[in-house]
Amino acid sequence: QSRFLSDGSSSPEDAATVWSIPLLFATPNMVSEQAVIMDQKQQTFAIPLSGSQPWIKINAGQKALVRVSHSSEMIDRLIAAMTAGGLDVLSPVDRAALLLDGYALAKAGLAPLDTVVNIMKVLMVLNENSSIVCGAMQGVLNAFYILMEELDSQGSHPGALQSFTAFGKKFVVSALERVGWDAKPDDGHTDKLLRSTILGLLDTFAWNDPAVAAEAKRRFDLHFTEPSALPAEYKTTVYRIVLMNGGLAEYEKVLHTYTSTEDNQERKYAMYSLGASSVEGLKKRTLDWALKSGDVKLQDYFYPMGSVAHNMAGSELAWNYFKENFATLKEMLSKASPSLMDAGIINSISRFCSLSKADEVEAFFQANPLPSSERRISQQLEGIRTSAKMVGLIKDSALSKPAYWA
Repeated sequence: QSRFLSDGSSSPEDAATVWSIPLLFATPNMVSEQAVIMDQKQQTFAIPLSGSQPWIKINAGQKALVRVSHSSEMIDRLIAAMTAGGLDVLSPVDRAALLLDGYALAKAGLAPLDTVVNIMKVLMVLNENSSIVCGAMQGVLNAFYILMEELDSQGSHPGALQSFTAFGKKFVVSALERVGWDAKPDDGHTDKLLRSTILGLLDTFAWNDPAVAAEAKRRFDLHFTEPSALPAEYKTTVYRIVLMNGGLAEYEKVLHTYTSTEDNQERKYAMYSLGASSVEGLKKRTLDWALKSGDVKLQDYFYPMGSVAHNMAGSELAWNYFKENFATLKEMLSKASPSLMDAGIINSISRFCSLSKADEVEAFFQANPLPSSERRISQQLEGIRTSAKMVGLIKDSALSKPAYWA
């Protein structure tokens, strides 16, 4: 055992730290009935196995708050077992954990990148249908998209982002065919969560799919007279898809949903969405609207900024706007909670994934100090540099090749 930090770093004092960790194990034949305690740096446990291709999943049921670095052989055996035996080989919690642990360790440079993709591929092939696991897949797919977007912007690996997007789209569109847009009479809570999760991926991976775009537009147009056509759980997603495929007319309609109500929850759907427009001038208009129009409450100004930073180009626009209007923003928030300035910073820079951007952000706040936001800025810089490191790992791996995602 060792201390895990998201950037893969360690310090000398960590070497002496030992925790008492309760562990359960899953195998083809059983799940541990009682936990064993790992209270040494290295420790051996005897787990009975049988069959020609036995496997073992450590921390079954995720009872211990740890990351588990399964060996490549262990991962290969788990993948082979699921391929042969289906999703029920592992519980939904363990399937999600296998993916999330793999991604966290890969991001820290402590596990192979292709391990994460191989786990995700088998879940896709098996038509994963658990809301827990699909939620984990959503997080990993979105995180990879941001990293691949950065790689694409560097110009050294043309086609990689497009191939990865097609990879994600294939899963999302297939899953959408199974869950549908509309609730079913026998839907339980997890069914609703699953549908919301799948639909929540459309504006990243399938916004320009003709069938998806047409259905989103149909529901958008209809919901003004029949609100039930556009349920709350995916209203923001549909607004974004319509804005990404549309222009000024669609923008004005979404804006009207804000100005025509005093219900702040309804207003948030517009605030979360307006900046997703593909028209740069409308993105800039959204930023001005958020900060200068007087229509947006002070405590909400960062929502439209975040909607502009929906992709790399929007992030650059939002960050430049933040810098250009820093004095105005600082004056506006002079008597407000520091968390509002933190939110503006996060929504402007959290998508950045390069060392040059980290240096630029750091230099700006050194020249324009915000003592009350120092900790938040430091956390964001650490996150940007960790992501930049992972972009470098992707660049040097097979994941940077378009053919890999085919």
